[in-house]
Amino acid sequence: MGSSERIHYKRNDKLLVISVVMVVLALAAYYSYFDILSPGIPGSGSVRALTGAYFVALVLLLAAVQLLYVAGVLHLVMRSFYFERRDFLKAFYVSATMVFMFSVYYVLFPSWGPYYFITGPLLHIPSTDYLVLGSWTAVIVAFTTVNVRKAFGFKKGEVRWSMLILLSGALFLLALAFAEG
Repeated sequence: MGSSERIHYKRNDKLLVISVVMVVLALAAYYSYFDILSPGIPGSGSVRALTGAYFVALVLLLAAVQLLYVAGVLHLVMRSFYFERRDFLKAFYVSATMVFMFSVYYVLFPSWGPYYFITGPLLHIPSTDYLVLGSWTAVIVAFTTVNVRKAFGFKKGEVRWSMLILLSGALFLLALAFAEG
C-alpha cells in the first residue's frame, strides 16, 4: 500500500493558502507570547531567556507537532469512518485554524496561556478571566466542529453534531497536551 493510498488529498489552492496563513499567524503568536517557565531553570526560569534566538526552533517544533498530529488524527478518523471523505489537506486546514485559535490563549493570557484553568485558583484570579478562558475554549471547540462539518462536506442529518463536538473536543485536548510539552 503506497503513501498516496494512506494520505489522500485533493488540490485546493484556496484551502492551502488559508492553512498557511493560519500557521504563520499561530507561529507569530507562539513566538511573541509563548514561554516555558520552570523553577528549575537558572535565572528567570524562562526557556525563552535561556535559549535566546534558538527559541524559534522550539516554537516551530511545538506548532509542527500540534498541526501534524491533530491533522493526522482527524485524517485517520475520516479515513476510518468516512473513507470517501478522506482528504489530508482538509484535515490540515481544520488543524491549522484550530492551532491558530489555540495560540490566541497566549495572547490573551501571556503569562499562563491555556493553563490558567490550573494556575488560576493558586493565584486567586478574577472570575472574569475564567469567563474569557471558558468562552474562548467553547468558541474553539464550536468553530472546529463547524469547520469539520463544512470542510468535509457533511450535510444536515448525515452525521450527528454530538459526534463532531466530541471529535473537536478530543482534537482540542490533543493540542493542549502538546502545548504542555
